[in-house]
Amino acid sequence: MKENQSNAILTFPLGVTIHWSLFVIIVRKGVPQRYFYMDSKNIRLEHIFKGEIEAAIKELEEADKYGREHARDEIEERRQVIWMKDLKRAIEIIINVVNLKKTLAEYVIEGNIDETTTDFKKYLINYNLNDIFDRKTILRIYEWFEEEYRPQVITNNLLKPLKNSNKLSQEYYVKMKEFENVCVKFEKAIKEGQYDDMDQKLIQDIFEFIKNFQEIIN
Repeated sequence: MKENQSNAILTFPLGVTIHWSLFVIIVRKGVPQRYFYMDSKNIRLEHIFKGEIEAAIKELEEADKYGREHARDEIEERRQVIWMKDLKRAIEIIINVVNLKKTLAEYVIEGNIDETTTDFKKYLINYNLNDIFDRKTILRIYEWFEEEYRPQVITNNLLKPLKNSNKLSQEYYVKMKEFENVCVKFEKAIKEGQYDDMDQKLIQDIFEFIKNFQEIIN
């Protein structure tokens, strides 16, 4: 939203069909913004933002009494909890973007960084990434590139958006530097060792990715 925008009513459909919801922001010059949330099952946003998910679940159960004959099962309840957390996050993003605190592109980049680095750490959770890599660690990192995130995927999801962005918070810069450091150590170990049994085309793709990674992040 432009900084000189004086008056506006902004509407954001967040749910449709079975369970619809709508978030509205009213902007008036010189007056604090007002927020309205409308929900077909009468979920109160205050419960979600205060972390009172159980209270929100009870509201869903009350709404379902008129349209359900079976009890809400555990799987469905977990699904609703996830939906509420996603709803909270979506509204937080909308408010921040409207108030020019962040752009949608920045949120997408940060989400991709979280997804990639978290998966990388989980895949290598039992391996020491702060010491000299042994063969098992090197093979595990290679497997991650081969089976989880191909270099081309990371390039499209992270490097290209980062190249076009001139802004990365310190928190996410640190995450990317940690990831880069491990990749550089992996490249050094491969070049110094005997790994002819690896797919050499994939190795070259990884090296090219690391080169581009260093040019963008440094």
